[in-house]
Amino acid sequence: MQMFTSSVRPIPVDQVEAFDHDVDVLVVGFGCAGASAALEADAAGAQVVILEQRSGGGGSSALSGGEMYLGGGTSVQRACGFDDSASAMEAFLLAALGPDCDPEKVRLYCENSVAHFDWLVDQGVPFKDSLWPTPTWVPPTDDGLMWMGEKAFPFADLAAPAPRGHRVTADGFGGKVLMDVLCRRVSESTVDVHVDTVALRLVVDGDQVVGVVARHFDTTVTYRVRGGWSSRQVGSPTTRRCSPNTRLRSSACRSTATGATTVGASRSLRPQAGQSVTCLRAKSASR
Repeated sequence: MQMFTSSVRPIPVDQVEAFDHDVDVLVVGFGCAGASAALEADAAGAQVVILEQRSGGGGSSALSGGEMYLGGGTSVQRACGFDDSASAMEAFLLAALGPDCDPEKVRLYCENSVAHFDWLVDQGVPFKDSLWPTPTWVPPTDDGLMWMGEKAFPFADLAAPAPRGHRVTADGFGGKVLMDVLCRRVSESTVDVHVDTVALRLVVDGDQVVGVVARHFDTTVTYRVRGGWSSRQVGSPTTRRCSPNTRLRSSACRSTATGATTVGASRSLRPQAGQSVTCLRAKSASR
C-alpha cells in the first residue's frame, strides 16, 4: 500500500500490513504539551514514545515568551500579595474569551491551575516571586508575574482582578528555559523520543484510534497503540478531535489548545491518561 499520499484521512487498521512499534502511549509533538503528557504517562507506568518532526525537542514552545496563564492562588501570586481564586479566574476567562469558549474546559483549567503550576515547579521550571507592575508583552526584567488585562474594563468589574501571567525566569524570552527543563526531564525518564519523524495519518479500528502512520526521512514507520483509544471516551477532548469521522487538516491529528496529541493509551492507563490530557491543555497555554 502507498503510505506517502496527500491524504491525511485516517486509514483502517486492516490496510496496515505490519506495525513497526507497539506502545502504550504515543505522543505527537515534543513541545511543552507533548513533554508534559509524556512525563505524566511515563510516571503512570506506560511505555511512551514521542514523535517529533524536528531533530530535537522544543517546538514552538521553545520560541515562546515562556508566559503561562495560571492562577487561583499560586505561590508566586501569594508571595506578591495577591489573594486569587479559581472562581475569579474562571469569571475573567469566560468574559475575555467570548461566547464561543467551552465553559467546562475553562472551569477545569481554572480549578486545576494551581496544580499545573506546582507540577511545573516540581519539574524544575523556575519562577521568580516578583511582579512586573505595568502592561507589557515581555517584561524587560526576570519578574515571574505580570498583568494580562485583568485590571482592564469591563473585566475588573466582573471578577476580582489579580495578575495571572506566570513567566519562566529568564533573560528575555523564557520558552527556551522552559523547554530545556522539560527536555531534560524527558531524557531522564524512560520515554523514547523518535526525532525527524512526521505523523501522517491515524490508524483506526471502527471508532478507535489504534495507531499512527509516520515518515522518518524516506521510510514509512507504523505505530500501534495497545488497547487503542475510543473516540467516544468521556472526558478526553483530544480523542474526540481524533475521531475517525474528523477530517484532519494537518499531517497529524492535533489538539488546538495543546499543539500536541496523545494518540492513545492502554486500557489500564486510560483514566490516568485522560487526566494527563486535561493537565497538558492548561500547561501548554504559553505564548
